[in-house]
Amino acid sequence: MLMGNIRDARCPCGFRSSVKIGGGMADYRENSAFPFHCKTCGLISVNVAKEERICPTCQSTEITQYGKEPVSLPGPHGSAVEWGNYKARAIDHLCPRCNQHTMAFDGPSIMFD
Repeated sequence: MLMGNIRDARCPCGFRSSVKIGGGMADYRENSAFPFHCKTCGLISVNVAKEERICPTCQSTEITQYGKEPVSLPGPHGSAVEWGNYKARAIDHLCPRCNQHTMAFDGPSIMFD
């Protein structure tokens, strides 16, 4: 059974946001999300079920998946945030507010299927 979830992202600078991870059983093949960093919009959830990766807010293609450099520092993943082949560890991510690698993803706050 597949299950999506909502994760809270936080940084010591005071930044807080939530992102969608994965998708529901009925439509995960068309709608599955993973956190990305958009150069314009910051932390976003991108539909990774679609071939084209774009920011859902500004339609920019200048986005980078969290879990990949340069928006995430290298290190063991530990499967903190995962959907299929998309993986990111819990800590050391670029914060869209302070531009430091101090943002972290908390455990799931809401789960859905």
